[in-house]
Amino acid sequence: MDVKTKLLVLNNMEVVETDGDGECLYYVLVLNSEENRAELKHLGFPDSELSECEGEDFIDISVFAFEQCGAEWYQSDLGGFIDYVPQQ
Repeated sequence: MDVKTKLLVLNNMEVVETDGDGECLYYVLVLNSEENRAELKHLGFPDSELSECEGEDFIDISVFAFEQCGAEWYQSDLGGFIDYVPQQ
């Protein structure tokens, strides 16, 4: 699966909350649902890492997006995770 397809899958998940300061993204939370877990596993999110990134209600997908899916930037008004850093 190519980078754009992986990011599309991630960006199709409903984001519940994000936090960042414009330079550093601290987290991107999605619901901890069976559907989201299945999509993440399909993308190659290892169970061991998934358990480290999940809470009772949410999963933080930010590290996985950058380290395993090719994301270079996150900006909600550009669609979420993208594979380039936009010009400022």
